[in-house]
Amino acid sequence: MSTEVTRVDLKVGFRCNNRCRFCVQGDRRDRDRDRTTEEVKQCLAQGRAWADEVVFTGGEPTVRRDLPALVTHARDLGFRVIQLQTNGRVLSRPSAVERLQEAGVTEFSPALHGPSAEIHDGLTRAPGSFRQTVRGIRNVKQVGGRVLVNSVITRDNAPHLPELARLLVALEVDQFQLAFVHALGSAAEDFEEVVPTLAEITGPVREALQIGLDGGVSVMTEAIPLCVLGDMRHLAAEWVMPRSRIYDAEQVVPDYTELRLAEGKAKGEVCHWCRLEPECEGPWKEYPERRGWDELEPILVSPEAASRSTRLSQDQVEHYWREGYVSNIDVLDAEEVRRFRQRLEQVEQQQRALRDGTWPNRHHLPRLGAEHPMRAWFHALVRDPRILEPVASILGPAILVRNADVFIKEPRSESGIGWHLDTTMRQPDADHYLTVWLGLTPSTPVNGGLLFNRGSHLEDLPEPHRPPDREHLHLTRTAEQLIDHSRTVDNVMAAGQMSLHHASMLHASDPNRFDDRRIGFVIRYMSTAIAPEAAECEVATLVRGRDTVGRFHLKDDFPVNWTPMVP
Repeated sequence: MSTEVTRVDLKVGFRCNNRCRFCVQGDRRDRDRDRTTEEVKQCLAQGRAWADEVVFTGGEPTVRRDLPALVTHARDLGFRVIQLQTNGRVLSRPSAVERLQEAGVTEFSPALHGPSAEIHDGLTRAPGSFRQTVRGIRNVKQVGGRVLVNSVITRDNAPHLPELARLLVALEVDQFQLAFVHALGSAAEDFEEVVPTLAEITGPVREALQIGLDGGVSVMTEAIPLCVLGDMRHLAAEWVMPRSRIYDAEQVVPDYTELRLAEGKAKGEVCHWCRLEPECEGPWKEYPERRGWDELEPILVSPEAASRSTRLSQDQVEHYWREGYVSNIDVLDAEEVRRFRQRLEQVEQQQRALRDGTWPNRHHLPRLGAEHPMRAWFHALVRDPRILEPVASILGPAILVRNADVFIKEPRSESGIGWHLDTTMRQPDADHYLTVWLGLTPSTPVNGGLLFNRGSHLEDLPEPHRPPDREHLHLTRTAEQLIDHSRTVDNVMAAGQMSLHHASMLHASDPNRFDDRRIGFVIRYMSTAIAPEAAECEVATLVRGRDTVGRFHLKDDFPVNWTPMVP
């Protein structure tokens, strides 16, 4: 996006012959006077000093009798693009279209909000407006004019967006834009009735956009977060919106892009984990203020990277079942590692500050809830195909998440983790349960990386030495003496790589004797075939495939322990 302001957005007044239920201007028609002819000319002269595009808007500009003369004045000043934003009703008169085109309008931007009079007129609260606007579009196209249609997405018209797109294609418009309603003015007064959820619009918007593309029409969206658009995010108007100076009633907004980003749009915690965050503006802030952020899921992986996600090779699968683990699986690239670590440590600082710089107990923030700052990121992470596809090579297509952990070993810490199992279950139940270790830092013998006792998952510890329950998974000193350390190996990995290990394989880790932190995430996955009694839980989160067995109570949230290991 250019950093130069190249466009004048001139609100000539706020009178209007529609009374749209979603109008962002609300009652300004009753509060703000129209600019005089001379005031409009002064604004045009000022704007022409640095811009060569102008948009006449309001309110409804066509209610002004001097509009053709003002357009001609803009043309004579040398404006290259002169756009008229209108409800399109006046355009139903061919003579009005001809007069405006002769005056200098280069782009007509009528607003059509539904595929039928019932929907459009219901939203504009102006009987007959649908018929007039459609006729106006036809009139403009008949004289070779350029038509850019704007359609505001509301709760009433959202299901009908594909039908609207078909109508616009049939009308041979040059472009249509689907703009998510801004909950100010009239829309704010009737929020629940007017403003749809993002979940409601996702399918219809995508279908409508595809209809437009298939029909050879240029299509765009406005104010829809990129994560909602998915692989259609390149159609967001925010990528190409010119920077505009707005002449608004008695004030001037020097750069609307800066105002929109600073005061109009919002980003939540979910956005900070998303790979699209640097490019995405987020939704209008009024939406999450009323509905929160739960609908949005951060996009961690690009479609290109997802397409490269592969299952384990046969050699890797055989290594897992023989040795109890498989390692050095690439997941995160260097930029993701940098960004995720930066955000994790920001969250860590924020949470410590809320608790006077201390951890409340050994397990910090033990359960994910709607307010948890890492909830959205973990929800996306456990579903990342770069993790799930290798896991599916071991557990099969239907996969549950039991719980997860954040493990941080501080530099030069004295704390390690003794030999232990991840479960008390025995085979064959344990074969349906594995642990993923994903590092945001390298994992080495120096910084306390994992130690695996190869093949130990194939051997049961003698009953007196076997951990009795999930609260006591660490081996006793006597039991540790039974370990054959000739089979112990270091799980050496680069940052961004992961390992999978069998839940019944003995593992441990030494203290971090390095000068940097060791940071890792643990995710415990299960097959849907496992029994709840064996898994020692009755609640799980389905992240891949279908649960055709139905043994678990499925929930969206899962426990996440944050275990700090301080020096």
